[in-house]
Formats: sequence, structure tokens, C-alpha cells
Amino acid sequence: MWYNNNSSHERKEILCNKNTTLPLERVFTEVMEMLRIEESEAYKMILEKGAKEKSLRIAKELLKEGMDINKIAKITELSIEEIKKLMN
Repeated sequence: MWYNNNSSHERKEILCNKNTTLPLERVFTEVMEMLRIEESEAYKMILEKGAKEKSLRIAKELLKEGMDINKIAKITELSIEEIKKLMN
């Protein structure tokens, strides 16, 4: 398909260009594909944010228990700087 080598932004420009004539079915298909890709990316971002929030909650609890910052960083995969921010 024509969108494989184009970014989402480029695809939107092509679809919205008044000088481009595309069959309605093709436009519909392309728009649906763009929405599917954007939905997938949004879902991935939500999962990543949830994982990050969980790591931060775990780090807070481990700090309360007196665990060493380096061990917390290793367990949670957070940076030392992120963990130090939790201490304030």
C-alpha cells in the first residue's frame, strides 16, 4: 500500500490534499489503517505508563523499608535520579 513508506503525518497530508483524487473505498481503508496504528501506539503508551507507575509505587515501598537505592534501581529498573526524587 502507498502508506507503508510514509509517516502518519505524511499520510494525513496526502489524504487531505485537495489535488489528490483517491477512490472513496481507498480513503476509508487508509483512514482505518491510520486509526488502527494510532490506537496501537496509544495502547502501548498506556501500558508503559502503567508499568512506570507500578515501578514508582514499588520503589516508594522499598524506600520505606530502608532498602539501598542501588538495589531498588536494579529491581524496579528506575534510575537513581528517579528514586532520589521519591525521597523528597
